[in-house]
Amino acid sequence: MGSDEFILKCKDIVRNYAKEHLDKSEEIPNFDVYVVWGVKALQNHKALLSTSLKDGMYYELTYNGDKKELYFDAYKKFENKCIRNGGKLTMYNRAEIKCTPEELVIKLPKKMELNDTINLMNSSDYKKRFQAEYYQTKIRYEKLCKMLVKNEAKTLGFTPTCPIEVLEDQKYNMEQYLKSLQIRAEIENIELD
Repeated sequence: MGSDEFILKCKDIVRNYAKEHLDKSEEIPNFDVYVVWGVKALQNHKALLSTSLKDGMYYELTYNGDKKELYFDAYKKFENKCIRNGGKLTMYNRAEIKCTPEELVIKLPKKMELNDTINLMNSSDYKKRFQAEYYQTKIRYEKLCKMLVKNEAKTLGFTPTCPIEVLEDQKYNMEQYLKSLQIRAEIENIELD
């Protein structure tokens, strides 16, 4: 399955699922389905999707290319939590989370590469698929950070075709996404070390 075909299929699945779970007493509203994040590794795919509906739902779809199976998970966000050093739990609204990088330490197993995440990504266990998503994002984030440092030090060896501001914005968004994944992992007791 190609990337475009996978994304179209994911959007159809999410749209149908969302329609099936709307209040039947009301008219079905117009809504968009959009991809929040996606990755392809070899013959495998993973995507996070959401809709413009105000239902707090998001969806994770993983395609196992070896088994020709598509896994679907639906999640509802109930709250955001920021776990500070020392383990004291404080509740925040999304706009109020002020955890610093020191408070949410991001760790990866040593020398993990994208290929090392394939078995996790293809697992039928959603926690293992979550770990794969986290590690893949973290690996890409670290590579982008290294590239930006080399660019600033004038040791990159090539000129990026994309404006540095766009890359910096990408880095910021990836960092925020990693923080969200860490918070969710803490809530759901998913080991990321």
